[in-house]
Amino acid sequence: FFDYGFAGSIENYFRKNNFCIANKEYTDSIKFTVFLAADISEEILESITDMTAGRCDINRLGQVYRDVPL
Repeated sequence: FFDYGFAGSIENYFRKNNFCIANKEYTDSIKFTVFLAADISEEILESITDMTAGRCDINRLGQVYRDVPL
């Protein structure tokens, strides 16, 4: 979850890095559901935390196995 002020920069970051945004929810804050490769997830989470100056709430929902085109 994060504030509306960060929406554009976070969405651009995900799109620029070809991450799959599976869902977006807009309420009093914004919630993105994003699929990340397990081997880079920590790096991405740190980047989002830095972009929001720690004003985000990141929840891991678990692992999902997906087919990825080569």
